[in-house]
Amino acid sequence: MTGLTRLALTAATALVLVGMAAPPAAAQWLPGGVDLCGGLCRGGNQLIAGDGQGGVFVCWEDRRNSSSADVYAQYVTAEGQVAWPLGGIPVAAEIRSQVPTAIEPDGLGGVYIAWFDDRQLILPGGGTSRDIYVQHLLPNGSIAPGWAVNGLPASRAPDEQEGATLATDGNGGVYVLWRDWRDRLAPNAADVYAQHFRYDGTLAPGWPADGLSLTSAPGVQSVTGFRWALPDGEGGLLAPFFDGSSPNPNKDMFATRVRPDGTFAPGWVHGGQLVLENRAGRSVAVDGAGGFLILGATVRDFFDREIYVRRFLFDGTPAAGWPPGGVAMFPVALGTARQFVQGDGGGGALVAWQGSQPGRPYGVFATRRLGDGTLAPSWTPNGTLLSEPGARANQFAAGLAGDGAGGAYVLWESESWDNSINTARIHHFLADGSLAPGWPEFGRVVAPGSPTSQFDSHLTPDGVGGAVVVWEERASSLGRSGFFAQRIYADSPTPALLSLAQAEATSERVRLVWQGVGAGALDAVVERSTEAIPWEAIGHAVRENADELSYEDRAMTPGARYAYRLRYTDARGEQVTAAAWVDVPARLELALAGFRPNPSLAIPVVAFTLPVADAARLEVFDVAGRRVVMREVGALGPGRHTLRLDDARLSAGVYVVRLVTASRTLLTRGVVAH
Repeated sequence: MTGLTRLALTAATALVLVGMAAPPAAAQWLPGGVDLCGGLCRGGNQLIAGDGQGGVFVCWEDRRNSSSADVYAQYVTAEGQVAWPLGGIPVAAEIRSQVPTAIEPDGLGGVYIAWFDDRQLILPGGGTSRDIYVQHLLPNGSIAPGWAVNGLPASRAPDEQEGATLATDGNGGVYVLWRDWRDRLAPNAADVYAQHFRYDGTLAPGWPADGLSLTSAPGVQSVTGFRWALPDGEGGLLAPFFDGSSPNPNKDMFATRVRPDGTFAPGWVHGGQLVLENRAGRSVAVDGAGGFLILGATVRDFFDREIYVRRFLFDGTPAAGWPPGGVAMFPVALGTARQFVQGDGGGGALVAWQGSQPGRPYGVFATRRLGDGTLAPSWTPNGTLLSEPGARANQFAAGLAGDGAGGAYVLWESESWDNSINTARIHHFLADGSLAPGWPEFGRVVAPGSPTSQFDSHLTPDGVGGAVVVWEERASSLGRSGFFAQRIYADSPTPALLSLAQAEATSERVRLVWQGVGAGALDAVVERSTEAIPWEAIGHAVRENADELSYEDRAMTPGARYAYRLRYTDARGEQVTAAAWVDVPARLELALAGFRPNPSLAIPVVAFTLPVADAARLEVFDVAGRRVVMREVGALGPGRHTLRLDDARLSAGVYVVRLVTASRTLLTRGVVAH
């Protein structure tokens, strides 16, 4: 695909993304992504796991049947075919809520899913009991033999078990690792427990029915993230955990290792050993050479700052060259977030994050360290900037996936300051730090055929050198609601023609960006037409960077419809891009649509319209009249906007949403339902 043949932008401020085609074998992988839901999904918090053969498993919490959450899942094959019924299959649909926390392939074509389960939330004698459950699904979506409908409990101990994560045992079984509050009233408060299921759902010999205790220190010990449990390569479990009893300001990270029979491996003990000192753990990974990597951050003023990584061997010894506090990846940081680490397959570390340093722009960075902790040759000290410097957008790191050859894919979301459109982008860098052949300087758009924002993007290796991305869209008015998937091929070709990468339309202007390797060196003419007027040249495209050209059309009529294309000459002769149709919005009026959807989840999205670029303020109040959210939104300018309130986790209840300008104030009601 080299462009959009006929795509209307109906929002007052809209963004269209168009990219390069996948190889012919991927005919089912559509430019806008494969729809997993068909409009049936009603939820979020999706998790993904590659099947190791180019496909992907996805699970999420879904509220289509009631206000409480169920667990649903979907499978997309390597060819981009939705293998299970559109909208997914129910994994757990019990009373009260079930919320997924982990997903992991079984290594034999199936998948394990874990969730916290409130079916026994109220005990007969009083008190609460939130349990961890696990389900095993076969490639056809059926429940594996020996497993029960709605899953099996990893533990039925009293009080709460939460934060479960999974690791396969290499023989078709699975380990479950979680934080456990059964001793809440004791000095040790929360501990870390584990369980080992065999392929058929039975507990592995040597494992207690309510889980194996891995820690019992005072205070809180906890697993802190998705994919926190790791396979040790010998059928056992490597369990890193956070130690809240440490006197260090950033606390410490510990780990222990358990054999398949539930005994501790030589060199490891109950309670674990210190693996990363005075760092708040953020990500872990197997290094591919007999050890594991753990990434931590320093925390000051409630913000993550510097990033450190340490390598440890599975025999319990620290790898040479990696000090107790880790090797600094991003020192003297003004701020960092969303940090990821992956092994490069040879004992080294691939790392990605978002952040900023004095004298460097805020953006998405990546780096690689060798097995001895030194910077890999050709890599930039303190990280290579992948996102566009100076872009009018917020850049949010979203994922990291190794390519199996020492390089990696990095996923991020770019939220435009001009129209709040959230665009998922991806980059592929090789082991030497260079861009993979055919990749533009600042990455590719993941879903070039999608006319709306991509939220909560996730990335996983496809098992054959590429990657798969899954994201959520919420534009039901455009027929784009639910979860979508896209496969990124390692050998994606350089495009034969330039392709439209972006089109923004307001009542004041149309701005277009075309993308292609070396595009910035071309002399390209922009042509425009309507249904009644033939093609005519209206100007020359302007160089944005080495791989992008842009053009801004202000000689247009609000409410009209135009087609645009580029005409240029390269070594093959004269070329013309495919036409892209744009609906120019009519003049705007101040409007407040409120939460989208309504009821919303804990992180709502507010939709509103600004007619002019004047001061405006968006506020959210609870039923007691307290202002819980305030955002200055006038800088977004005229247009229809959606604003995701990322740092405002709201409790369930009714809220008043207010949009304030110098001349008018609008009110509406919104509901948050967990």
